[in-house]
Amino acid sequence: MQNKNPSPAFLAAYEEGQRQRAAGLDGQDPRVVAAWTQMLRLAPENIRDMLAEAAAEMGLLPEPNGRTLAGEPIYSMASIARHSGVDEATAQASFDAFCAASGACAAPVPAWWIAR
Repeated sequence: MQNKNPSPAFLAAYEEGQRQRAAGLDGQDPRVVAAWTQMLRLAPENIRDMLAEAAAEMGLLPEPNGRTLAGEPIYSMASIARHSGVDEATAQASFDAFCAASGACAAPVPAWWIAR
């Protein structure tokens, strides 16, 4: 693990998310989603690792379909849909809405980046 000390930008994003939640905004509100997404983007590696471990322990994500050459997990929309108990079109629509609200989504990973 690296980057154990959070940056001021990470702490500011965290505080913004906390302020929005304290103001009564729902966790699905696009402003809250954007603040928390920014916080995760800026999070030190050790915090991202801790959150990924917690998500795995809680069964929030399916098993990865592969990994990037850097070791990051990759999930197919089909496996996310199955794991969530919805059809693939519903999962894709939810993902698209999240991307639009948060601006957090990158381009799809090229197949040659995936280590299986």
